[in-house]
Amino acid sequence: MKKLLYLLTAVCLFTSFKPKEITWVAIGDSITYLNNHLDETGNRVTKGYLTRVTQKLPNVHYINQGHNGWTSGGIARQIDSLGLVKADIYSVFLGTNDWWAGRPIGTLNDYKNNKGNNTIYGSFRIIVNKLHILNPQAKIILIAPMQRNDFIYILDHNNNAYGSYKDKNGQSLEAVAML
Repeated sequence: MKKLLYLLTAVCLFTSFKPKEITWVAIGDSITYLNNHLDETGNRVTKGYLTRVTQKLPNVHYINQGHNGWTSGGIARQIDSLGLVKADIYSVFLGTNDWWAGRPIGTLNDYKNNKGNNTIYGSFRIIVNKLHILNPQAKIILIAPMQRNDFIYILDHNNNAYGSYKDKNGQSLEAVAML
């Protein structure tokens, strides 16, 4: 009888624990945005990275704060009106549109000294500051832009850009990714 009681207690304990629900706010550009707008890819993309991650981690639930075509400067400028919420994890996946727009990278001092929204470093400081205000204990993941191929928007062939194999305004995407 004692063994049965111990076994039932153990089963109850192990089956009653549920993994902690984790809220993830993903801030980004079209790569993030398109996760919830697959039709805008002509369904050439079947799953975005947010969906892929949460399929592997079912206790993680994402809020998509992807903004098609935006730079880190645009996000920083609108940071208080984006409707960001308190989360356990924030990811910031920006930079490719900054590179394409020719925004200056700036220096680490722009970030350290909170120099404003004139450089990519300064924009990231504004974004990170806001996330720390929302939840000082949250984990913040900064994702560097990846190499990219030529881009042609499926709904507008005039909306296109060449890949990262070529500098834009004297600046490489690799330099932006090295932030």
